[in-house]
Amino acid sequence: MTGGFDKRILAAGKKEIERELERIRPVVEEGGYIPTIDHGTPPDVYFANVCHYVQCSKKMLRHIIRKMFHENLHSNRY
Repeated sequence: MTGGFDKRILAAGKKEIERELERIRPVVEEGGYIPTIDHGTPPDVYFANVCHYVQCSKKMLRHIIRKMFHENLHSNRY
């Protein structure tokens, strides 16, 4: 499943973007969900905020994927 990231938060600022990503992190960690922006990005959103969202999302997803890979690697050994 993808979507679900409220595009209005992008206009609110970088701290709000980070807070929203942390709020949805547990669902992402369960697997099967990648947060993406619903529909189009509104015209009142700064490009810098979109870039911040992308950077923070990538960082979060990389961490979760590494963690899942590490857990699977060790669970398959025994």
